[in-house]
This record gives sequence, structure tokens and C-alpha cells, in this order.
Amino acid sequence: DMANPSKILSIFMFCYFIHNSYPTRVQMCINLMMRFKLILCVKLFKQMVYGNVDDETLNIKIAGLTVVGMHRRHIPEPLKTYVNNFSIENLSNGTQDRPLEFCIRQSQPATCSSCGSN
Repeated sequence: DMANPSKILSIFMFCYFIHNSYPTRVQMCINLMMRFKLILCVKLFKQMVYGNVDDETLNIKIAGLTVVGMHRRHIPEPLKTYVNNFSIENLSNGTQDRPLEFCIRQSQPATCSSCGSN
């Protein structure tokens, strides 16, 4: 039943529909993270939604990207930034963004903590 091509196509189309509800910059990030299997499109309560892979899988995938992309030029932005800033310690203490949260934050303008507002 899961391998039913029309079911797979309908799941893909629904994911694609949800895709297009995000700003372009966020969606490009999500697509990139999905390509590298850091974000999944999953069925939840009869709807298709994005979800992060579990922490162990995330750590393994990031470690693999770090080894494969030693020169980092093989890893496109913003994934490169995510990989460079990734820390398993921060993931376990809750200060590391998961991939989906990281992508959603791409829609926000960059903030400058050292800039004064007079």
C-alpha cells in the first residue's frame, strides 16, 4: 500500500503545496535540507508537514557532511552555515536550532547585537 505510485504522487504534491506557503528564501533552505535528508516531509493527523530528523540521525548526517565537505565548497549555503555552526552539545542543551527552525529563521532580517539604536 505504501508503494502505491498514486499515493506517493499525492503525498509529493501535498508536500509541494505546503512548500509554497513559505517565503522563497525559507523554502529554498527547506528544499536544501530535505535534499540532504535533514528535514523530512511526514504525515501527521492526515496532513503532510515538515519535520526534523531525530537528534542521532542529525548528528550522523552533519558529521558526514563535515567529512565529505572538508573544503566546504561542496556544501551550498545556508546549509554550509548550519554545518559550520552545528554543535551536538548545543543540540542536547536546547540552544542549537534544528534544521526546520533554522530555515524558518531565514525569513527574518539579520540582527546586529552590537549595533546601537539611538
